[in-house]
Amino acid sequence: MGSKDNSIAGRLDLLARQTGAPADFVERIRQLFSNKGIALSADVSPYFKALDEAFERERRLRATAVQTRENLERLHQQLLKFNRTFKQQLERIKEMRDVGRAPATTARATARRFSVVESSVERPAAGWPGKGFLVPGPKETQ
Repeated sequence: MGSKDNSIAGRLDLLARQTGAPADFVERIRQLFSNKGIALSADVSPYFKALDEAFERERRLRATAVQTRENLERLHQQLLKFNRTFKQQLERIKEMRDVGRAPATTARATARRFSVVESSVERPAAGWPGKGFLVPGPKETQ
């Protein structure tokens, strides 16, 4: 190892390369030492562990930030999809309501009578729609 490798500056450069730390973070660490009157050419031994921990913590924060941005983007896409589906369902409800206001023909009269049926089956069989589907039926409870 050369003498630069045992210096604070050498360790900062090495850690920056290893962790991919941004230049502004490395510069702030350099400034921290300079503001305390510690030469960057000084021996890194007393600061070795603290520097390693600081760079590792910064790397984890960046990784968490990237993951958070990806999660937010996925959430945004899911909300857009939910919004589109909600609008489609709202339009279908409006159409059903409008059918109910139209003059009663056989098809329209049948379309006016919808009721929500909930299944008491906890684990529906394959193909069974489960809870909360609409079926045509009488207005009164059976």
